[in-house]
Amino acid sequence: MTTVVADTHALVWHLVAPRKLGKGTRRAFAATDSGRWICHVPAAVLIEAWLLHERGRLRIGPAQILEAIAGRPGYGVSVSGAWQSLVCYDAGNGPRGRLAGELERR
Repeated sequence: MTTVVADTHALVWHLVAPRKLGKGTRRAFAATDSGRWICHVPAAVLIEAWLLHERGRLRIGPAQILEAIAGRPGYGVSVSGAWQSLVCYDAGNGPRGRLAGELERR
C-alpha cells in the first residue's frame, strides 16, 4: 500500500479548496479518502494549522482538520516528534510559547 505524509497547505486546501491542488495531489488525496492509500498527518501540521488559524490566516483550525479526516479511512495522525515540532517553532512568548506551556502542564 502506498504511504504518504501530508503537508499543512496541501491538506488544508484538500479540505477547503481542492481546486488549488494539482491533479496528481488531488488523486493522491482521493486514494487516501477511499482508504487505498495511507496518509500520515504529522503533529507539526496540526500545530502549524493552530498558529495560522489563531492569526486569522486559515479558516479552519486543527479541531476542524481532525473532524474532517476522522471519517476518512486512510488518515492517521503521527504524534511522534510533536515536542520537537514545538521546539522548532520557538517556545518563547506569544502563541507558540502558550502552546508549549499548555503541553507541559498536561
